[in-house]
Amino acid sequence: RLKVYENTEGFTDTNGIPGGCIAAVVDGGDPVAIASVIRLKKGPGVSTYGTTVQTVTSTSGIPKDIAFFYLTQAPIAYALDVTNLGGFTESIQGQIANSLAAFTNGLDIGEDVNFDQAWAAAKLYDSAGSKTYRLNSLTIGRAGGALASSDVSMAFSEAAMGDASNVAFAVHPLT
Repeated sequence: RLKVYENTEGFTDTNGIPGGCIAAVVDGGDPVAIASVIRLKKGPGVSTYGTTVQTVTSTSGIPKDIAFFYLTQAPIAYALDVTNLGGFTESIQGQIANSLAAFTNGLDIGEDVNFDQAWAAAKLYDSAGSKTYRLNSLTIGRAGGALASSDVSMAFSEAAMGDASNVAFAVHPLT
């Protein structure tokens, strides 16, 4: 994955990118190859910004420092409280966990984890099993951190990462 941010203004933007710079965020790869591509693709006079700096040499022998960011993956955890309305099985629980993981992994670099969209992913709308449970509450957050019923913000150089094993359930019988 790759995302390039461009700040054409004369001042630092809200992401901390200095004016007149591009900031490439890359998901892995060889630093020399990455820097070489950035050098070839960026416009003349455009500076690069990032935490990784790689020197590449042009065909005419001129060395140039190219900066970029390696993507930081942010594991996301979910906790659901559900009521079994009849027929709620471990298989359906697995479908919910997989749905939340797929939703999370589908988010773009720098895209926040939206609470309402996560709720929709947890509801399995119109799929088999969606009517076997009531979703009482959902909390989300960075794995290992506090969970809340709100969005989870991502920095421009982060991407949310979902895994079904980071989805916890409290299941209650219908009373």
